[in-house]
Amino acid sequence: TLNVVLYALLPKEIREGSIPLRASIMRDEHLPAQNGKPRIIIAPMYERYQEYERMVRESFAAKRSMVFVAPTIEYATQFETLLKKGIEKYTVTLHGGQTQKILEKNFETLATEEHPLLIIATPHYALVERHDIGTFLLEHERSNGYTQKSRPYLDYRFVIPLFARLSGAYTILADTVPR
Repeated sequence: TLNVVLYALLPKEIREGSIPLRASIMRDEHLPAQNGKPRIIIAPMYERYQEYERMVRESFAAKRSMVFVAPTIEYATQFETLLKKGIEKYTVTLHGGQTQKILEKNFETLATEEHPLLIIATPHYALVERHDIGTFLLEHERSNGYTQKSRPYLDYRFVIPLFARLSGAYTILADTVPR
């Protein structure tokens, strides 16, 4: 049922009430609605990394936040180290390997920081609500880390682009070899 799917999409900390679900900030009216067709980046890792740095700079210049989705905690940590150089203050990481205190601090930053953010998240934390998100990027998009292993067996490679389209953001799928 729809209730089961919606419940499964929320991170455990929000479902259990340990991190409050904040009221959504209204969508920035200056951000145009996107057509829903994802852009695809197929390149070796070092070329994709260079492209990501450029995309983050362009996103910040346009006053938009960017959600970088990594399939696992290990990839999220690796990309946090690579991408946050020079923008540590505006980088937020969300994944299940963080302590409750760090998650609370990061969710608070999402809610209160006025400057655009680079949000690095695993799939379960990627559906963040923020008024200025302009891009959702799914790295290693052919990884099985984007699928839930239990009911309702959601595949975030379909859920995140749908969420992005509904929120008026771009979707970018990236990998060395497409699926």
